[in-house]
Amino acid sequence: MAGLMEARLEKYTMDPATDDDGEVLEGAEDWSLKCLMASCLDFAEEMTALQHVGSELGVSVIITPKCHAELAGEGIEYSWGVTKGVYRRKPLQSKRSKESFKVLVQECASREILATKTVRKLSRRARAYICAYYSLYESKCKGNDTPTLTLPLIK
Repeated sequence: MAGLMEARLEKYTMDPATDDDGEVLEGAEDWSLKCLMASCLDFAEEMTALQHVGSELGVSVIITPKCHAELAGEGIEYSWGVTKGVYRRKPLQSKRSKESFKVLVQECASREILATKTVRKLSRRARAYICAYYSLYESKCKGNDTPTLTLPLIK
């Protein structure tokens, strides 16, 4: 019996197995630890530490998918990208001491760099991506497997 249990342990994986197209193989979710944990009701409904702190402060924290900065809302990730781009173009000498580093970071995040017009443009881009993803989601929910939006249309 112990040998059978040990053999079964080797079948478990973190993520379900997929084919070459990225589709989950039939029965693969039964051996995925992530899928098993997600199916536990108490685990699925549990708040993250960030959501818990947010609720104590009286704010709502909505977790967006990882690696989808455009869904973070209001273009904050794009603003951060602009700031990092400006910072990277500055000479190394201005990054050496603690005080000059602080001054440089404040300069890169200033209203001169992130002017209202720039921030609004970045927010508009983020909202356009959110609308595109929502449209794709809606078409998938309706059973339409062929996407109605093309990449140039989204851009």
